[in-house]
Amino acid sequence: MSAATRRATTTPPYSALIPLLVAALIYGFVMKSDVEDTVENYITDAFDTVKNATSANATVDQFVAVNTIQVAVKCCGITGPDYWDWDGQVPSSCCANFTTTDATALCDSADAYTTACMSETEDLIQNALLAVVVLLVVIIIFLVACMIFACCSKKEYEQVA
Repeated sequence: MSAATRRATTTPPYSALIPLLVAALIYGFVMKSDVEDTVENYITDAFDTVKNATSANATVDQFVAVNTIQVAVKCCGITGPDYWDWDGQVPSSCCANFTTTDATALCDSADAYTTACMSETEDLIQNALLAVVVLLVVIIIFLVACMIFACCSKKEYEQVA
């Protein structure tokens, strides 16, 4: 029985991921402004709903959404504490001494954070999008390196019976 040889032409199965990741990267660059607009609209709607309500008729969920943003980002109102215009009062999440026991509590605007939530949230979104882009690029480089190493380490010929 003689042994024949043929060139090994198989490609690693993960090579199909590279075009998908590149497409996701391109899609992210193209849709970046849409993501920012969506986040901006969501934040504006949530803040406006709470601003135009009083603590007597706004739902607790509406206050919790705004409070979560203000506590996480350490900001107050879309444009700053003056955004609220509640006779010197702002949601308690605008203040450093915020407690989660009462989502509808208020505090004095003099004690509030001075940073506007919209600009801080936009910065946060920009950083998150940048992290996703960097992660995709690192994954693509890793997959290409794996393919190169796999091709280099694979036997050039394999025996066929």
